[in-house]
Amino acid sequence: MSILLRCSWFFLVMAISVWAAESDTAAPNDWRQEIEQIDKEIQELEEKKNLHEANADRLDAEGDRLQVYSDRLVDARMAWERARQQRQKMVEAQNQIDELKKEREMLLKHHGEAS
Repeated sequence: MSILLRCSWFFLVMAISVWAAESDTAAPNDWRQEIEQIDKEIQELEEKKNLHEANADRLDAEGDRLQVYSDRLVDARMAWERARQQRQKMVEAQNQIDELKKEREMLLKHHGEAS
């Protein structure tokens, strides 16, 4: 994951942590709306992760098909490299999902409704 992405997630989590700690006087439904927003983001990231997985599988199959032809080995390697890149994007999406789930759990605990 790039440093910029890590830093932005770190600051996002820190800002929400500070906000959650200071928001005891917030309207009762504000934190529930935030939970709903987090759930929506998690769902979008899950869909994105699934798309990357499908792309990686398709590229792997393409590489496997191309390796049969001796004059297409370079193309096969390129397909496998693109599949590897798609899998890396899957890992990044999963890391974001994990962070959002931690944030969601923290909000629920803060408001006494941990699952």
